[in-house]
Amino acid sequence: MMNRRVFVGAAAALASIPSVALAGSQKKTYVLALDGSGSVRTENIKNVISTVIEVLQSERAFELHAWSFDTRVWNHHIYTQDNLDQLRNYVLYGGGGTILKPNWEFIQSLNLKPDHIFFATDGYFCDEWVNYNPNIPVTFMIYEDHHNVPPGVNTFHVIERHA
Repeated sequence: MMNRRVFVGAAAALASIPSVALAGSQKKTYVLALDGSGSVRTENIKNVISTVIEVLQSERAFELHAWSFDTRVWNHHIYTQDNLDQLRNYVLYGGGGTILKPNWEFIQSLNLKPDHIFFATDGYFCDEWVNYNPNIPVTFMIYEDHHNVPPGVNTFHVIERHA
């Protein structure tokens, strides 16, 4: 487990996580849960999306399930190597508090078995972190200088991003 502050090169740090490392021809499934709560700044979400695109654009075969969340899950889209660039136009929904549990319920409702789950958040949670499936690696990409970091998961503090 890592707890790093990544100012530049966030994509390289993210790609260094074993379950994220390029899979070659093996198809991987990822989840990107974007915090859509009222405290989130759109600029931060765009930086996280750019980082994810940078990491995944080299992969040959993947499926990325992206959605926004606050007290529920919103605006689910599926991206592959063929339409990944459309992720740049993702529309964030929400505006309420930040509750993590609906993400796990949504994953279960889709019967998803992701290789990795990424939570992009400012770290202001309304509920406690519970890893409902410890067999799935989880990374929190926290984009505010906030220290509400869930224990036992990979964490990157993406505070500043340079193109």
